[in-house]
Order: sequence, then C-alpha cells, then structure tokens
Amino acid sequence: MKFYFYIFIAVIVLVACQREPKIPEAPEDIVKKFQGYIDKNQFDEAKRLSTPRGQARLTDLEAIITGELADSTIFNTTFLNINCQINLDTARCLCLVRDNYEEYETDFKLVRMNGQWLIDVPEEELIEEEEFIESLDSLNFDSLFQEEENQDSER
Repeated sequence: MKFYFYIFIAVIVLVACQREPKIPEAPEDIVKKFQGYIDKNQFDEAKRLSTPRGQARLTDLEAIITGELADSTIFNTTFLNINCQINLDTARCLCLVRDNYEEYETDFKLVRMNGQWLIDVPEEELIEEEEFIESLDSLNFDSLFQEEENQDSER
C-alpha cells in the first residue's frame, strides 16, 4: 500500500512542477512582470503576457536585439510609480521608471482577454510605426548609395 502512496505523491509532484507559473492578475503586476522579461530579453515569456498584436511587435524587437551584443541589451528597470486607469476591459498604466541610463515616463495599454490582462500595442504607436515605415519606403536608398559611390569614384 505504501508503494501506491509514493507513486501518487510522485505523480502529484510531477504535475505540479510542469505547470506554467501563474500569471499575475492586476494590470500593475502584468506591467512589472512584462518589463522584467523585456529587460532580460526573455521574449517568449513576455509574449505570454501580450496580445497577438503585442506578440508580433515582440518578434520584431527580438529580431533587432538578436544582432546586438548581449550585455548591451540587458536592462534593469525600476518602477518608481504606476498609475493604472481601468475602463471595462481596457487599462492604461502611466509609469515613472528608471533604467540603467535615465528616469522617464512611459505608458502601457492592457486589454483583458478571456479574463486575463495582456499588454497591447497602443493604436497611436501603430500609426507612428506605419508612418515611419512608409517614410523609409519612400526614401530611395539606392540612389543615395549610388551618389556616394559616384563621389568616391570621382575623388
């Protein structure tokens, strides 16, 4: 009988160890946890706290950071103040933070999906990104490089 008891305990321990960590419930806690993952370049963990749109942005960020020196991309953000305003299934958290270099204000948009608060990308940031990408697309880099090559060859 003791044998079955020990097997039962072993199964319980195994199942408990395989569970994902509990996701925080309050918007403030989500923001802190999310930023902590970003600071350490733990993008897969940060994606679990993000909406699909936020996950796509993190994939882009991860691609950029991958080419950088590891030490230069690790941060330590300290939250000096967090003020979250909740309106139904949307929250906006205004934060005063300090990182390795400076103290500044930032904000996070959260959306409640299936009862869980997740980091989302604010609409105005999407518009700014799209405008920036469009402006880059409108630049003719080939002609700029060609002009530079022509100037070099003339010298």
